[in-house]
Amino acid sequence: AAARLAKEVAQQFSTKDKPRFVAGSIGPTTKLPSLGHITFDNMAAGYAVQASALIEGGVDVLLIETSQDLLQAKAALAGVFDAMQRAGKRLPVTVQVTLEATGTMLLGTEIGAALTALEPFDVDIIGLNCATGPVEMNDAVRFLGANSTKHVSVLPNAGLPQNEGGHAVYKLKPSELASYHRHFVADYGVRIVGGCCGTTPEHLKAVVDAVSGIEPAKREIKPTAAASSAYTSVPLDLDPKPLIVAEEMNTTTRVEHFRNLVRGKKYDDILALAKKLVNDGSHMLDLCCAIVGEDEKGYITSILEKVATRVPAPILVDSTEADVVEEALKRIPGKAIINSINLEDGEKRTSKVLPMAKRFGAAVIALTIDEDGMVRFPPVRKSTGLLALKLCRRSSGSNRNCPT
Repeated sequence: AAARLAKEVAQQFSTKDKPRFVAGSIGPTTKLPSLGHITFDNMAAGYAVQASALIEGGVDVLLIETSQDLLQAKAALAGVFDAMQRAGKRLPVTVQVTLEATGTMLLGTEIGAALTALEPFDVDIIGLNCATGPVEMNDAVRFLGANSTKHVSVLPNAGLPQNEGGHAVYKLKPSELASYHRHFVADYGVRIVGGCCGTTPEHLKAVVDAVSGIEPAKREIKPTAAASSAYTSVPLDLDPKPLIVAEEMNTTTRVEHFRNLVRGKKYDDILALAKKLVNDGSHMLDLCCAIVGEDEKGYITSILEKVATRVPAPILVDSTEADVVEEALKRIPGKAIINSINLEDGEKRTSKVLPMAKRFGAAVIALTIDEDGMVRFPPVRKSTGLLALKLCRRSSGSNRNCPT
C-alpha cells in the first residue's frame, strides 16, 4: 500500500521532461547473519516478502540500503532476485553499504572487500549511505568511482550527528552537502546523489541545483579479479607474486593433523590453525572437510561459523558435493571461490554449482578434466577450458558477469 501511494503521488508530478520514480527501500533489519543472529535462508525469505510487496506496489527501483553486514546484503539480494523471478519482472537494483567513522562497515569490512563481494551480482548501482556525512565518505566514494564497474550512488547524512539535550542534531548546511555532491559527480563520476539522516527538503533542493547540468566524470573501469573475506580483498593477480593458498585445512591431503581436528570437532584449534596460516603468509585458505562416511556438511558449516568472521583471508570452498558447497556459501560474508568444477560428468556438476556461484557472488576454479579424464594435449585442454567458460557465461546470463 505504501509503495502504491508513493507511486500515485510521483505520477502526479511526473512530466515527459522530468519523470519521477519511486525507489522501494529495503533496510538492514536488526539481525547480523555473519554473527549467527539469523540464518541466510530465513533472512532471504523475509526480504523476498518485502520485495514482492514493493514490486506489486509499483516501485521503479529496488533499493537495498544501510547494509552493515555483507552476508545481510547477500541475503537481501537473494530475496530481491527471488521476488523478481516470481513476479516475472526485472527492476533496477541498488545496493548500498554503510561505513562507520572508522571507514569500515560495522563488522570491520573495508570498502574494497565490500566492492569485491558485491560486484559479481547483477545489480545496477553500488553505493554508500547513512552513518556519516560526505566528508567522512570522500575516500570511499573516490574508491568506488575508480574501481566499480557499476553506477555509483552516494546518500550521506547531514554530517555526523551531535547529541544535544538527548537528541541527535545534524548541522551540515544544505550548501555544504550540495558542494560535496557537485565534487562527487564532477570528479568521481557519481551518478546518483541524495541524502539520508538529517537531510531536509532544503538540503535536497540545494543538491539538485548544484548538480543540474553537470556531466559526471568519465570512468573507464577494468574489472579486477579478486576474492574477499569479511574484512579485506585479495586480488588474484598479486604483485608481487605468487598468490599463496594454504592447503593445510584440507582433509584429503596427507596432513593428518587437520583431519584429526575435524573428526574431534576441535573448532578452537582449527581457528588457531587458520590464524597461523595467515600469519605465516598465506593469502587464502582452501577448506575441505570430506571424510568418507562422515558428516562433511556438518563439519564445514561448523568450521565456517567459527572461522569466517575471525580470519582475514578469503576462503576456497573445496568439495565435490553441491549441497555442501551451498551450505558453506551461506556462511561466508565475502566473495568465496568454489574449488572446483570440471566436465568429467558432462554438465551435471556445473549445472548445479554455477547457479550457486551466481546466487552467492562466488568465483569458480575450472579444471580441464572431461569425460575421458585429465586433458593432457594443449589443443584439447584449450577447447575444454573454453567450454567451461561458455557454461559460466551462460549460467551468469552475461559475459560481463561471468562468475569466474
